[in-house]
Amino acid sequence: MEMISKVEKKVSMKFTPEKRIGWFHNNLRKASMLMKFFNMKNPEDEIKCPRCDEVIKEKGLYLHPKDYQKYTLHLGSLKCLIQEKYKMKVNHRKALLLYSLEGGEEEAPLCACGCGQKVSYGYHRRWNKYASRGHALKAWSSKRGRESLQRFLSLIIDGETQAEFYKRLKIRSERASYIIRRLEKLGMIRRERILKDGRWTFKLKLEREKEERG
Repeated sequence: MEMISKVEKKVSMKFTPEKRIGWFHNNLRKASMLMKFFNMKNPEDEIKCPRCDEVIKEKGLYLHPKDYQKYTLHLGSLKCLIQEKYKMKVNHRKALLLYSLEGGEEEAPLCACGCGQKVSYGYHRRWNKYASRGHALKAWSSKRGRESLQRFLSLIIDGETQAEFYKRLKIRSERASYIIRRLEKLGMIRRERILKDGRWTFKLKLEREKEERG
C-alpha cells in the first residue's frame, strides 16, 4: 500500500500544471534570463510593447523564446512608430500608407536584380533590396555564374585547342563546350575551326579588347 501511494504522489506531482513538461521548465536558466529582460514576476503575464502598447504575448500563456523574437522585430518598426504617433492599432499596409501621407519616401526604388519592379517597405524602416525572395535568388545565381565564367576565362591559354583545354582541366568535353560557347557569346573569346592530326577542332583565342574592358 505504501508503494502504491508513493507512485500516486509521483504521478500527481508530474502532471500538475506547475510542473508540466515544456520549454519553460526544461530551460529554467534561459527562461529566468528572459523574465529578467521583460521584468516579469510570473511567466504567464502578458507582454506589451513599451512604445505602442501592442500585446506581444497574451496573459495565461507561458513565456517562449518566440516572444522575444516578436518583441525585437516589432520594437522600433514602422508599424510601432505609427501606432505610437496616432494612438491606434494598424496593420503593416495601413502603416505604410500613413507613412507615405506624412511625406516619407514617395516612390519605391526598383529591384536590384534589374527586373524593373518596385520593392516594398520592410519592417525595419527601410526599403527592401529585392521585390521578392525569388528575385534575390535569381540575382545571386547570375552573380555566381559570372564569377565562374571569369574564373574559367583566366584558365584559358591563348592559342590552345578546345580538346587541350578540357583535358588540361580534367573536365568533361560537354561541360567545356558549354563554358566556351557562353564565353564566345559574351565576346570574351573567339573560336577558329582548324584541322589538326586529321581531325577538325576549334582553336581558342582571347579577345584582348574585351578582356581589357572587363
